[in-house]
Amino acid sequence: MDPVGLRITLNKLYDRYQVPLFIVENGLGALDKVEADGSIHDSYRIDYLKAHIE
Repeated sequence: MDPVGLRITLNKLYDRYQVPLFIVENGLGALDKVEADGSIHDSYRIDYLKAHIE
């Protein structure tokens, strides 16, 4: 999901209905590669979520 598009859509919804909006989930569906030590290096997921917070 595009961070700017999400903001625009939420603003339009608020302008139309004038009620509080809550995002209850905004995850990233991706196949994770589990390393031999059990760790998952998912900097792409961190970047994705940061873009939506900023």
